Amino acid sequence: MDSPLLPLVGFIRLLSQRGRLATLDQLLPLSGLELEVEDVPAAWQTLVADPAYRDVRLLSEGENHYLYSNASMVDAYAERYVAIQSGRLAQTVAEHIRHYSALGEVFPQSTLNHPPYQLDETAQVALRAQLQADDQTRDIDWGEGRDGPYGFSRLHLSRDYAAVLANQDPFEFCC
Repeated sequence: MDSPLLPLVGFIRLLSQRGRLATLDQLLPLSGLELEVEDVPAAWQTLVADPAYRDVRLLSEGENHYLYSNASMVDAYAERYVAIQSGRLAQTVAEHIRHYSALGEVFPQSTLNHPPYQLDETAQVALRAQLQADDQTRDIDWGEGRDGPYGFSRLHLSRDYAAVLANQDPFEFCC
């Protein structure tokens, strides 16, 4: 049985190559097709039953069902994109910073200039203030390193160690 999502696979893959996830409501006008899909998760399950379409992923957030191809986009990026679209920017950035810190790395603030965040300087300043004001994200701290501002979680890194990491030359002890 063919999935009603089958004609949209090319659009899903194309958008994923450009760092975008899309809902069915966004895909239909883009494709110019008039499809009736009452149950997106069921249609997706039918689609991925065929091995040729197993790269198509579904992320559900409330009533929204986002589709993307993991051949072009990693799942972590897709999850961050959906969380940001759902209004959880501060929590998403805090989780991203904690992830970096748990790996023994600092989070370059310049990451916020790029998708899925794409924040301008004013929005970044507001975000930093919001992170400091929220009890759930108060462990997030910021410093200034050789390559610019960076974030880190005090749950995983001390301020001094984060400063060392931010100013380390990765090639200093190489070869």
